[in-house]
Amino acid sequence: AQSSISDDVRSNDDVKSVVEGLDLIAQSAVSTFEKIGIKKIDSLNEKFDHNLHQAMMEIENDQVEPGTIVQELIPGYTLHDRLLRPAMVGVAKKTQKYNRSEGSAKFFTFQILTGPNATDFIRVRWMESLEELDSDPSQEELDYWNKVARPYYSEGAARIWQRNAAVSHVPENESGDLRRVIYYNYKESGTQDFWRFRQRVKKAMEESGYGSAMNVLYCQSGCNGNWVQVRFHHDGYAGQAADYGEPLTAMVEKYNELYGNDAYEQDGDKVQEALMPDGMRIRHLMLMRDMSSTWD
Repeated sequence: AQSSISDDVRSNDDVKSVVEGLDLIAQSAVSTFEKIGIKKIDSLNEKFDHNLHQAMMEIENDQVEPGTIVQELIPGYTLHDRLLRPAMVGVAKKTQKYNRSEGSAKFFTFQILTGPNATDFIRVRWMESLEELDSDPSQEELDYWNKVARPYYSEGAARIWQRNAAVSHVPENESGDLRRVIYYNYKESGTQDFWRFRQRVKKAMEESGYGSAMNVLYCQSGCNGNWVQVRFHHDGYAGQAADYGEPLTAMVEKYNELYGNDAYEQDGDKVQEALMPDGMRIRHLMLMRDMSSTWD
C-alpha cells in the first residue's frame, strides 16, 4: 500500500494522518522482523541473483545495465541468512518496440491485490471493436509473448467484456493505477433497477465534478449470468480514501438533489435486491505499467 502512495497524496492534509499511520505500522513490522532475524532482501538497483530473486518480467530500460533489478513486485525475506521467500522482481533489458507502435494490439497487465487469487496477474487485450478479434496479433507479438510471458502463464478463463460508455465517467486529467473493482451479477428481473442506478450515478458524478474515473463493463461472453464490472480508478489506497471522502459525499448530495430525498439510498437498496445470491464481489487490482502497452 505504501509504494502506491504518490507524493501529491502524501502532502494532502485530508489523508496525511492515514499515510503517517501506515508508515508507523510498516516501521513497527520491520522492527519486529529484525528482532527475530527476519530481513528483507535488497532488490532495487541490485544485480539479479537467482538465489534471492525470482524474475517475473523483463523491463525495457537503457539507463542501467541489463540484469539490474528495476522493480520489486513482491518483497522477499531471509531468516538468519536462510531464504524464506524470494523477491519477485522486474529485471532490466535493452529497449524493444514490441507492443508500443501504432497499430499494434494493446495488452494491459493487472496484479490482483485482494481475494483468493491475490498476487496473480490478469492479462487484458484492449480492442476498439469486436471486429479486431477476427485478426490475430502479429507473429512478432506472439514470439515476444511466448518468450517473456508464457513461462509465468497458467491457463485460465477467457472472457469478453464490453465497456458501457453511457454509464461510465472518465473526467479529464484523471489518473491512478489502483482499481477498486466491484463485480455484480444481477437477476433478469432486476435489469431496470440495476442500470437505472448506474445511469443516475454517472449523471451525479458529472454534475458534482467527481474527479476520478469509473468504467462500467458488462460481460458479453464467458460468464454465467449477467455479470458487470464497475471499476473505480484511484491514486493508491490513500487516493481511494480521499475519493470516498468529500467527493463521494458531494456526489450523493447531487444524486438526491436530482432524483429526490434519500433517492441514492433507496435506489441502492433496489440494486441489492436485484442481485443474485453471492452477486457482489470486491477486488483491488494494480495496473502494472511496465508489463503493459502504452495507451497512445
